[in-house]
Amino acid sequence: MKKHTILWFTILVCCFWFIKSTIAQANDNFDFGWLLVYEADTDGKVIYGSLDKLVAAIKDGADVKIQDVTENKRTYSIACGETWLLDNPIFKQPMVGCSYNLSMSVDLTPTMQTGGYFRFQKDLYHLYAIDNSDGTLSMAQKYVDGSRETTLSTTKVHLKWFVRTK
Repeated sequence: MKKHTILWFTILVCCFWFIKSTIAQANDNFDFGWLLVYEADTDGKVIYGSLDKLVAAIKDGADVKIQDVTENKRTYSIACGETWLLDNPIFKQPMVGCSYNLSMSVDLTPTMQTGGYFRFQKDLYHLYAIDNSDGTLSMAQKYVDGSRETTLSTTKVHLKWFVRTK
């Protein structure tokens, strides 16, 4: 009896891991609780999914997070503080925006001098950002001590858009 129980338990565990790995291979961005619904490169060219599905999920009140996977950059994933929808007549499709802010600046280049870990930079600043579904990232950087003027910048990024499934 114990042998059969152990055998069935082993088979169930193997089946679970097989199914999980199959799903993960089908979508290499598989994450429990989040579903990749849209991905566009730095030129706004669709790589995966549908902008209409992203828009529908936002209209239904879904939580959204983005992942910047621009080549030769650090990958980051961040929850959108607010999402914006705009019927964009220029592109003849909707535009989605994800806004967020980071309260302090972090040195994202761990080196031997920093002990190999992330840390705050000496000149702290607030970063406000809006990522757009066409791959445009607009940022404003405001220094905490007021020693420098606010800087504005725009760049193109490769983004993956996720919606919470739970």
